[in-house]
Amino acid sequence: MEPLYRAGTAVVVHEQNFFTLRPGMAVIYRGSEGHCVAHVLIKELRGGWIAQGLNNCEPDRTLVTRENLVGVITAAYASASATVRDDLARQIAPQATIGQGPRVAANP
Repeated sequence: MEPLYRAGTAVVVHEQNFFTLRPGMAVIYRGSEGHCVAHVLIKELRGGWIAQGLNNCEPDRTLVTRENLVGVITAAYASASATVRDDLARQIAPQATIGQGPRVAANP
């Protein structure tokens, strides 16, 4: 989700009730191929939320739903040094587990 989060940025993701989502929130969700996607919520529809990357001309084809929502980004940590970013991601990511508080993802 550049330019907001550069490659290698570690983000803190909190689980959030799907019904409390609002436009403008940065979320992580599982795309149609199973990869995590970090994009901003644009508009709510009956079947889910339309999301879009900051540098994308078009919204995502996959809706954000209760089933594929991972959580809302609540903090991000980046370094000017790629080595520091990679080291931080390796240190934090193995500690993150689903259902046990905040989760951290590297390279959203």
